[in-house]
Amino acid sequence: MWTMNRIAAAVMLLGVAGTAAADSNYADVYQTGDTNSATVDQSVNAYANSAVIGQYGNGNGAYAQQSDAAYNYSNIYQSGDSNYAETSQLQQNDSDASTNQNGFYNSAVIHQWSGSNNSATVNQSGEGNYTHLDQYYNTTNSVTTVDQNGAYNTALLQQEGDGHTLDLDQNGIGNTVNASSWQSAFIGGQSGQSQQAYLQQFGDGNVVNLNQNGQGHYAWVHQDYGYGNEATITQGGWYNNAHIGQGGNENTASVAQGGSYNYANVHQYGNGNNAGVTQN
Repeated sequence: MWTMNRIAAAVMLLGVAGTAAADSNYADVYQTGDTNSATVDQSVNAYANSAVIGQYGNGNGAYAQQSDAAYNYSNIYQSGDSNYAETSQLQQNDSDASTNQNGFYNSAVIHQWSGSNNSATVNQSGEGNYTHLDQYYNTTNSVTTVDQNGAYNTALLQQEGDGHTLDLDQNGIGNTVNASSWQSAFIGGQSGQSQQAYLQQFGDGNVVNLNQNGQGHYAWVHQDYGYGNEATITQGGWYNNAHIGQGGNENTASVAQGGSYNYANVHQYGNGNNAGVTQN
């Protein structure tokens, strides 16, 4: 959709930021106007680099890539309508990626693959926000944080590996959370060991689905005072702990646990609630 503009922006950045393989580079891009696009590529054994993209306008697109290194930082800020941001940190250690979007119909995608001690953060404010975030492919000890405020927000989150933490807050109407497998609608969020998850939704028509596979898991889901809320937690392994609290009408909660040392606590407030807990 904006391929030519991305190529042009990438050529300009290479002249400013230096070669992609060098260390301690800093790329700072600010765009104001309509239908802008920016690409920052800091890849191939590039350490301690920073990529910052700020876009103010309509129909903007931003892409940042950092790979095969450590201690890198990427931040994308977009204020306007129909914004799209994508960050890829591949084979990274001790790196941070963040996206901040204010406006309508925002989309944020963050990939962190094959690394450890990484953090990914998405903050969205507006209507129709979409977040896809995955820490995947032999990734360990990483943190996912998502905060969405507005209506009809969607978060698709995937963590695979050991020692991950997932923290999500949604505030609005018609929100959906799928700690999902890849970019599909399948339910399944965390796989590995020593994982944690915190999911909170405030509004109407919320849906939460989470699947944890491994040992030492902890999951916390809260949907307070809304209509038609649904929360599902599935845990397999050891040392699992699940808590679901819902406030409102027509809520449905289901917790299934397999393994040893499991604990489940379900609280529902309102009318027409349905709760089921299965422990093995």
